[in-house]
Amino acid sequence: MKRARSGPLRPAGTPRRFAAIDLGSDTIHLLIADQSGSPDGGPLKVEHSESVLVELGRVVDRRGRITRTAEREVARVLQRMVRRAIKADAVVLIGATEACRQAANGAEVLARLAAGVNQPVHLLSAAREAELGIAGVRPELPGRGALVVIDSGGASTEVTLTQGRAIQAATSLPVGAALLAGGLDGDPPPPIDWALSSIRIGSTLSQLPAGRPRHAFATGGTAHGLLAMDLYRERHSSDSKVEVTLAQLEKTAAALLARPAARIGADSGIEPGRVALLAPGVLILAAILRHYRLVAFHVLAAGVREGMIRAAAADPEGWWRSAAGEPS
Repeated sequence: MKRARSGPLRPAGTPRRFAAIDLGSDTIHLLIADQSGSPDGGPLKVEHSESVLVELGRVVDRRGRITRTAEREVARVLQRMVRRAIKADAVVLIGATEACRQAANGAEVLARLAAGVNQPVHLLSAAREAELGIAGVRPELPGRGALVVIDSGGASTEVTLTQGRAIQAATSLPVGAALLAGGLDGDPPPPIDWALSSIRIGSTLSQLPAGRPRHAFATGGTAHGLLAMDLYRERHSSDSKVEVTLAQLEKTAAALLARPAARIGADSGIEPGRVALLAPGVLILAAILRHYRLVAFHVLAAGVREGMIRAAAADPEGWWRSAAGEPS
C-alpha cells in the first residue's frame, strides 16, 4: 500500500489536509479535514467524517486481549480508511486508546495493524488522550471560568477540569459505555443489571479531580449519540451547543430501558449496536454531573480527532506524545 506523505501536500500558503483515525474502544472514526490558521484555534474545514462500530472494548473486557477475529475486523476497517485518506492526499494520523492500552496483546496487534497499512499506529497514553480531547474542543470552550469537560468513551471516560481553556487537572475513569454494556444482559437491560452498573460507576468517582466547576461540557460517543434521540434532535443545529439537563438524561434513560434497541433504532435512525451503548453512557454522564453538583452539560461538536489534527499541525513528528512527558 502506498504510504501517505508526511510533508506539505499543497502549494505554500494553502491549508494542509490531515486524516485522523481514532481506534476507539467502541468505534473506529475517520476525520479528514484541512487545517488553517493557528494550530490551537484555527478553523478546520471538514472534508469527510465517518465511523464504524467495532466494540473492541467489550472484547478486551471479556477476553483480556484482542482476539484474532476482532483484529481482522479492525484491520479491514483501518485499511479502507487509510485508502480513503491517501486518495484524499491527506497526512495520515492513527491513534489507539483505552481498549488497546488494556489488552494484553495490544502492542503486538498495533504493530501488525501498522505493517498492514504501512503507517505508524500510535498507542495514546491516558494523559495524551485527555490533552488531545481538550485540544480538539478548546475553540468551543469559554475563555474564562471553572469548567469540567467529559469525554465519554467505550472503555474509559476522560474527565478534565479547566480554567477557561487551560487544563488544571485530568483523570481517566476505568468505565466506559462498552464495558458497562458488556454486563447488561437482556434487551432492554433488566433493573438489577442497571443498578449494578451504577455501583460500578460509583466506585470510580473518588478518582475524579477535586474542584468546583461551574459549567460542564461533554463530547464523545454518548454525548454525540444523544443528539439523534427525539428528545434532543429538534434543538440540535450545527451552530449552537445543545444543553442536556439531568432531568432530560433521566427521561432518556427511562426510554432506553423501556424498549428493545432495534425498535429505538428504527425510530431514531441509530443502529441498534449504538443504541445499546447509550444507556450505560447516560449513566456515566449523570453520575459525573451529580458528583460535581451540576445540573446540565453542553454537547461539544469536536473531540479527540480534531485534537489530533491540531497537534499534528503544530508538531508533525510528536503529536501523540504527552505534554506532561508521559511515555505513549
